Amino acid sequence: MKNVVLYMATAITLIFAACKKDKNNPPGDYVSQPKTVANLQGDWESVSFLTSNGWAPATEKINIAFSSNGLFVSPKMIYDTYKLEIVTYSNPAGDTVLSLSKAAQQDQTGSFFINRLTKDTLVLTSGFCLDFCSIKYVRVK
Repeated sequence: MKNVVLYMATAITLIFAACKKDKNNPPGDYVSQPKTVANLQGDWESVSFLTSNGWAPATEKINIAFSSNGLFVSPKMIYDTYKLEIVTYSNPAGDTVLSLSKAAQQDQTGSFFINRLTKDTLVLTSGFCLDFCSIKYVRVK
C-alpha cells in the first residue's frame, strides 16, 4: 500500500511539473522575424522609449511607414527613402541597419539598428547615439 501511495504521489508531481502553463501572449508579439523589407513594410506607431530606468511610455507619438519599394513616410522626420543593410563592424554575424535618407539630398541620412522585429513590434536604436536611444513601435492595424 505504501508503494502505491508513493507511486501516485510521484506520478502527480511529474504531471504537474511536466505541464507548462501557457502564457496568454499572442504568438506574433514575441516571435522574431527575419529583418527584411517584407516584414518591415507597413505602418508603425511609437509606444515607448528606453530611459536609464527602463522603458517609458512615449510622450509624443511618432508614426512611420515603410513601403515595399523603398519609400519611407513620417510627418516627424525629414527622410523619404530607406534601405536595409547588414553591417559587421560590431557583430561578426552582422547587424541589420535601417538607413534613412532624403532622396533629393543624400547627405541627409540617419542610421538605426533594428534590435527587434516581430509581427507587431519594432525596436530601433539610433546609430548616432551612445545611451538610451531606442524607440519601440507597434504595428498599426
